[in-house]
Amino acid sequence: MKLTQPSVSIGAISVFLVLSAPAYAFNFTTGTNLGDCGDIPLEKLSNNNDLSVSTISTCTTADGITLSTNGGVLSLKEVNGTKGVGIYDDLHPNGSLQEIDFGETLTLSTATPSIWKSIDISFLYQEGAFGDVVDEVATIKAGGITGTLSVLGTDSAEWSWNGFTQILSGNATSSGGGAFSILNPFGDTKVSTVTLTSTQDGNYIYSDFAVTGATVPEPSLLIGLSTLGVVMTVLTAKTKE
Repeated sequence: MKLTQPSVSIGAISVFLVLSAPAYAFNFTTGTNLGDCGDIPLEKLSNNNDLSVSTISTCTTADGITLSTNGGVLSLKEVNGTKGVGIYDDLHPNGSLQEIDFGETLTLSTATPSIWKSIDISFLYQEGAFGDVVDEVATIKAGGITGTLSVLGTDSAEWSWNGFTQILSGNATSSGGGAFSILNPFGDTKVSTVTLTSTQDGNYIYSDFAVTGATVPEPSLLIGLSTLGVVMTVLTAKTKE
């Protein structure tokens, strides 16, 4: 007997699960799933050697994404309604006190390698905004490859990674938050560690930026779908006996 309907139904269920897959995600602007990263204080600092009250150098979001620095503490700031986390570090007094600038690294990490769905960058501005003398560039490293998010003008930026480019929309003027969301930033490459840095030497009028959020597929669901695929194969074979 050859019954094919069961395999078709199971296949339909599989597609539904993939499309509706939940994800690990956090966002500082909306306050989504911050976990103990919600304890990072919102501070109004300037470049006049104001002291940060933050004591947090590493934290983990509610979904298990860990943020950590290579020195200094994590500091939260808000510009035009956009919130982002950067680094306050006394060793870099000429840099932005609450963003990631030259010599500083903010790392995002997960327990297992995954295909990242998005990374949200903030405070990346065009030349002339807030005294910046360049169109700012964020450097993002993952899987042994370095990518760049470069401001193109008042409302756009280009993400370039391993030969792949993506044009993003956002407000990069002094009236905006300099916020850009990189979708599927590393393609199909699975990574567990992402580092955010600035490679432009200089003070805060050169490239600096912050991280607002990220989205990563839930590892446990990916395992479940893999198991379902094996079950589908077995059931399909049995219906053809």
